[in-house]
Amino acid sequence: MIMAGYMTPMQTQCYGRDYYGYGGVNCYTTGSQYIPPSYMTVDSNQGPRDAAVRSCLFEQGWTPDK
Repeated sequence: MIMAGYMTPMQTQCYGRDYYGYGGVNCYTTGSQYIPPSYMTVDSNQGPRDAAVRSCLFEQGWTPDK
């Protein structure tokens, strides 16, 4: 997991209004949504595996290309 899941913050915004002399307030709430965790595949054995392959090749007489 490269990022844990979380909830977005809830925010409420209110706006005053005036229709034909009648005052009032409109409020809108947004947020509070679940954002799932993000995953990335990681091969923790890649380094040791590459080293084992190189070691085997060197034992057989191979050399790196220059």
